[in-house]
Amino acid sequence: WSMKSVIRELVHTRTYQLSASFDESAHAVDPENVLHWRRTPRRMDAEALRDAMLVVSGQLDSERPLGSRVAELGDASFGRRVSSDAVNRPADYRSVYLPVIRDAVPESLALFDAADTNRVTGTREITNVPGQALYMMNNPFVIAQSEAFARRLMQEKGLPRDRFSQAYTIAFGRPITKRELTEASQYFREFVGEAMDESKRSRRQAALLALTTFCQSLLASAEFRYVN
Repeated sequence: WSMKSVIRELVHTRTYQLSASFDESAHAVDPENVLHWRRTPRRMDAEALRDAMLVVSGQLDSERPLGSRVAELGDASFGRRVSSDAVNRPADYRSVYLPVIRDAVPESLALFDAADTNRVTGTREITNVPGQALYMMNNPFVIAQSEAFARRLMQEKGLPRDRFSQAYTIAFGRPITKRELTEASQYFREFVGEAMDESKRSRRQAALLALTTFCQSLLASAEFRYVN
């Protein structure tokens, strides 16, 4: 009755070790994946998604913060004397250390189905709502990580195409395809040209902005948010 033995046997099976790669012929026979011909794609938990953005941008602080932001608030009523900024202040440490007040989960976690803090939660909900996409497009935290990611890539010597390849390796853990490289290069050229003409930016400023938006598109992609 060893649970360790049972878990070891399960994780060593072929079915458990399958990737989420799509196979058109298998999908035609079993579209619901009842026979487990692949691993069902699974979105990262809210905490893991936030941490992953910090990792690829090179901004993750792995040290535990000193003290508690909640303790700093003292005995105060949330919503009256304490605003939502108390739990949404920028922080580069791991999500497990973010302050969580009942009825006030940080926005970066609440939007992506973090556990309900008012009750015992055995299974989290998995939703796909417009607010999640808008967060990845407009939130200052996501934009800041995208820019830090771009600056990290620009420190590498080489041509823009080399930076695109490095970006895919860091964000997705795989090489970039020829088609993706062609599309990224075309996007970069067109963006830089328009940014220099319309906003009178220098070439370096335009290149940084182009690379930032490219990096943000990677962070907002389904491939980044789902575990393969």
